[in-house]
Amino acid sequence: MTAPFQPRAFRFHLFDVDSTLLDTRGEGRAAFAELYRRVTGIDDELRNIPFAGNSDAAVSALLLARLAVAGRPLPPLRETISRELGPLLEHRLAARPPVRVAGALEYATRLAATGFRTGLITGNTRQSAIAKVAAAGFPAGLFTCGGYGDVCEERRDIVLSALASARAAHPNDPAPSRETAVVYGDTARDVAAAHGAGIRCVGIAAGRTSREELLAAGADWAFCDFRGLAAQLAP
Repeated sequence: MTAPFQPRAFRFHLFDVDSTLLDTRGEGRAAFAELYRRVTGIDDELRNIPFAGNSDAAVSALLLARLAVAGRPLPPLRETISRELGPLLEHRLAARPPVRVAGALEYATRLAATGFRTGLITGNTRQSAIAKVAAAGFPAGLFTCGGYGDVCEERRDIVLSALASARAAHPNDPAPSRETAVVYGDTARDVAAAHGAGIRCVGIAAGRTSREELLAAGADWAFCDFRGLAAQLAP
């Protein structure tokens, strides 16, 4: 049986964004669809596109493949998403801010305040991820490292990029490894990516995947939100 999760056992805490730290209430998909319409002229809400656990680069590749099959010209979608999605999201989220997952802000800020390292590991572009966490009220500078979906397409590679970022940002700390780093995510893809990179994973069942499903997917631990974890770090 796996021992109970102890946050203080890990130096590096790497968080997925959507449905792990926050919920944009559909604004992320809507912004992506708006840019897709701008570059293709196609009005599509992208309801049948799997965003959960995917990277923005992978979603762009899927949309381009669909255009190719239809015999349509291939626009510079990936470059447009990388350049323009963050600013567009910042504008949209100013009017309709994300909702934080319960306990997420308290947990992340308490980790940082007690000397642990916090970072992001997300399929979002870097600009989009920063726009989302800022709009949700997470303090600037809280997340000191990260891996992002405009740099890498595959989730495992995003985890590896985040680990490299953590090493570069904190060269005097022990190197991030299975013993010193942990990933938090809300999908089976997050679990597989963490394990593929040799890192343990805490499932956060704040999205469409239940706690039981996350454990069945191999999550080392799983919780419904961060309230109990934040309580472990209370002064």
